[in-house]
Amino acid sequence: GFVILFAIGIASFAVAYRQTGLAITDISIHMMSADAIFRGNETTSYPGWFYVCGFLAHVLRLPLGVSAALASSIYNVLCFVVMYYILRQELGDANLTNHVIVFIMAFLGPIHFNTRDIYNNTALFNTWHNPTNTSVKFLALMCFFLMVYSIDLQKNATIDILGRPFTKRKIDIALSAG
Repeated sequence: GFVILFAIGIASFAVAYRQTGLAITDISIHMMSADAIFRGNETTSYPGWFYVCGFLAHVLRLPLGVSAALASSIYNVLCFVVMYYILRQELGDANLTNHVIVFIMAFLGPIHFNTRDIYNNTALFNTWHNPTNTSVKFLALMCFFLMVYSIDLQKNATIDILGRPFTKRKIDIALSAG
């Protein structure tokens, strides 16, 4: 599991780092904003990626491009962990098939066949290019599948999430808060 997760992290970092050097990608624009947001010179409604990038750049003193790519990679790995957990819930115990499915899902998602460079597209549904999208993708997946599980639960039933029991009522309340 950790080998696949590490491979996904490295591949994700490589794709994101390549984008930091291109002027037309969102990540290159966002990393400049991250610097300003972390310094308090700008604000944003979705600060997660910006704060992680700023922390890496200013506190850990990593180069801004490396910080931007690493921040994106961290959120991508979180998304893949969620996908793996959902697959494990649906398909049973962890096995190589689940790892391969997650790896394939991770890299087929951004493909669009009408562009020269599939991982740098900024005009279509490609989610690799947008750091703020990347930072909330794992939360969106969790909420969607919690909603699906909640619909199937009986009124007093519980579901085990990361070793903790959650009742249908708790899940419904959490999902309706948005």
